[in-house]
Amino acid sequence: MQSTEPETWLPVVGYEDRYEVSDQGRVRNSRTGYVLKAATSKAYPYVNLGGKTQKVHRLVALAFLGQPEPGQEVCHNNDIKTDNRPANLRWDTRRSNVADAMQHGLHPAAEHQSRTHCPRGHEYTEANTYRRTNGQRSCRQCRKEDGRAAFERKKARGYSTLDGRPRLSRAKGAS
Repeated sequence: MQSTEPETWLPVVGYEDRYEVSDQGRVRNSRTGYVLKAATSKAYPYVNLGGKTQKVHRLVALAFLGQPEPGQEVCHNNDIKTDNRPANLRWDTRRSNVADAMQHGLHPAAEHQSRTHCPRGHEYTEANTYRRTNGQRSCRQCRKEDGRAAFERKKARGYSTLDGRPRLSRAKGAS
């Protein structure tokens, strides 16, 4: 994404004496002025600095947005992984980043969120849907059936309590 404004360059955190990163998401050698060619992995541009692979969006965020709070990661506001301008980046939690990707249909699990029935054919209704803390859904009816089946298997093996302890029984004729 090219801008008519002049590019602003700041030192790369951790490599202040050797590399700079721009507000356009480019990285250069501060001694020679050579702009490094970014490779791409999983749609994220990265560069090698001092033998270490560094994602460009993280370098830009550290230089232009400052240090993150513990547990935060770089998020793209417009969901375009190659748009590494500071205005498009923010520090946020993993949960928020995944929720954003789910909302925009970019997360692999987003496909599952559009399903109306569980794999066994039960409808995902408010009353029949259990939401896990990570946002995934599971079918209450399936959970109930699985729990009942597990209890019946234990019962058939001689266990009558839910905690798995064997039933206490006395031998016939013993006193």
